[in-house]
Amino acid sequence: MATVAACILLVTGCTGPGGSAVAPALVSPLDPSTPEGSTAREAGITEDLRRLCAVMASAPVQFPSRGMPLPVRLAFLQPFALPEIARRVTDATLGAESRPFRAVADYAARTYGVESPVRGERSTVRANDPQRAIFALDFLLNGASSRLREALAQADLPADGAAAIDRTLGIATRSTVPRNAQVPTEVAAALQSAARLDRAALVAAAGHFDEDLDVAADWSTFPAEALPEELAGAVDGTVLGVHRVDELGWLVIGGPGANRYDMGRIAAVFDPAGDDRYEWAASTVGSRLVIDLAGDDAHSTVAGTGPAVSGPAGAALGISVID
Repeated sequence: MATVAACILLVTGCTGPGGSAVAPALVSPLDPSTPEGSTAREAGITEDLRRLCAVMASAPVQFPSRGMPLPVRLAFLQPFALPEIARRVTDATLGAESRPFRAVADYAARTYGVESPVRGERSTVRANDPQRAIFALDFLLNGASSRLREALAQADLPADGAAAIDRTLGIATRSTVPRNAQVPTEVAAALQSAARLDRAALVAAAGHFDEDLDVAADWSTFPAEALPEELAGAVDGTVLGVHRVDELGWLVIGGPGANRYDMGRIAAVFDPAGDDRYEWAASTVGSRLVIDLAGDDAHSTVAGTGPAVSGPAGAALGISVID
């Protein structure tokens, strides 16, 4: 059914959900009236090209209807239009400089073949004092995480989902299994779960960060706050605010000086200035958010935990953002 739908999209001008329109292919080796088609005919390879296209067009039926993004299906059905298909998807990133999260949501929407929830105007979230900054972290990360949970609800993940994803990453990055060997069970299970994700909810999670933050303040005027015992060793430097949210974990507002944060124990950080260091464990983490306004910052793997498998943007069953 998905292949039929893709064929209909091609016949009707290649316009799909999320604005996935595709321009006619500039290269048409199967059309004898074009220079490339004439060259293929003279070389006697026209029928070979037709058979190759037929084989490629049959590939999408081997995957679940939700297991292959629409642009990829279109590429199999119209391989000589690959540059045009890719351009139509990546055009969504042209506004990334001014509104990066809208660009991410639009890009994902076109890739998944769904409508982007992000519209023209965006609201302003005030984060111009420590308390408002804590609210901003909670609003942004909690809202996005709830949408991510909606997306994962349909995936039928195992009870130890995060651990399974971690093991799958290890298999995928370190495996020496021959290409023609059977796919490891956990990798296959992860792929099957991915096909059941609610992709519209994933796009909404990315689009939730498309807010205008008001951070204008003299952050040196706010008093420091004591670090709770539960975070002993997780932060070096001055903090202006700390709050725990049950659904996320600890939210920390850093001071204007140099700080160190253990992101394995902290869910979100708002830091106004300073040359800061963010340490990430080699294993995967859940939802994380870092908003750092200034400074020569560094993100690194925690010493002694081994090589980074996922890193700061590798949340497992979570959403991780560094702004």
